[in-house]
Amino acid sequence: MKFNADRRSFWALFFVVSLLVGCGSDDVRPPPAELKPFKPQIELKRVWKNSAGDGQDEHFLQFSPLLAGGALFDLEYDGEVYAMDLESGDDQWDIDLDEPLVGGVGGDAQQLFVTTLDGDLVALDATSGEEQWRRSIAAEVMAPAKLFDDTVIVQTVDGKLAGYDRTKGDPKWEYRSSEPALTLRGTSQPIIIQDAVITGMSNGSVVAVSARDGQLFWEQRIAVPKGKTELERLVDVDGVVLLTQDALYAVSYQGQLARLNLFNGKPEWSLPISSRTAPTSGFTNIYVSTTEGDVVAFDRDTQAEVWRQSDLSYRELTSPVVWGNYLAVGDLEGYVHILSQVDGSFVARIQPASEYIAVAPIVYDNKLIVTGSDGSISAWDIR
Repeated sequence: MKFNADRRSFWALFFVVSLLVGCGSDDVRPPPAELKPFKPQIELKRVWKNSAGDGQDEHFLQFSPLLAGGALFDLEYDGEVYAMDLESGDDQWDIDLDEPLVGGVGGDAQQLFVTTLDGDLVALDATSGEEQWRRSIAAEVMAPAKLFDDTVIVQTVDGKLAGYDRTKGDPKWEYRSSEPALTLRGTSQPIIIQDAVITGMSNGSVVAVSARDGQLFWEQRIAVPKGKTELERLVDVDGVVLLTQDALYAVSYQGQLARLNLFNGKPEWSLPISSRTAPTSGFTNIYVSTTEGDVVAFDRDTQAEVWRQSDLSYRELTSPVVWGNYLAVGDLEGYVHILSQVDGSFVARIQPASEYIAVAPIVYDNKLIVTGSDGSISAWDIR
């Protein structure tokens, strides 16, 4: 039986899983670490602030804004879609689709794609928000759509990758993986490399399929389910598979961080680690926010641990994002922590949101764009 069947109440499962998995059914997840004082090394200033309505509320969804054509496109769960100017933060337009939205905004400066809780893929004009077409895909989508030429590509929570015609929404191809009975709330976000779509699956594998026809290029398992219960056997590969110049990096829940050959998916190295978010790369390191709340730097070639910041334990961290010489990571209380890429030490801290930050900040024109689950959106710079 698939737990994904009850879409309207399933968000609560993510919270339950976060508390139970990784500890054992009789253990209680430790409370988030209290923040320790430190001497700031840099000062941040807010450039602008805006709001996307009521935000995500209690729905535990991870909406990532889209940056395209000098605009920021975002949405809220209740159905509103917004466009904002990236330089000033001023509103450009907003519409209300009057139905719950999940999965974030995908597309480009001409056309946007959003997905509804009931499983519709909706195309919007990026300059006005006007609805152009919609297509039922009969499954929930928890990641932004991706574009390849004239094809819109979506990944559903039931293990499907599908391509749709950009102009009319007609189906073009479909790929399905085998999915476990229980999965985390969310999916990996596909990336497109040349004509390949690469993404992680809930069964612990990373796949590469043709963006033209959905044919499988390769599949590589980076985590094997262990344990007796479905909770113990969760091995989702969520977040975004990381592409560097010569390799792919993927991390799984209760599994491994693995470096994969770009062309055939074969593992070049792996090490045990658990994460629900995407790795990122800077200097010569790979950075990971672990399930336990550590931020860890690994040498991307040798896999050796370079440093570990453990003062943010159980603060439900976002993926780290590289910002110049620093890393930025959000947490469950609306804080963004700025760390040194060299040794992981704290250099600054801000609280741009009143509630948790579910998605990693985004860097645009040397500014840090932060979205909070309370609907706040703000841009920050270094003084």
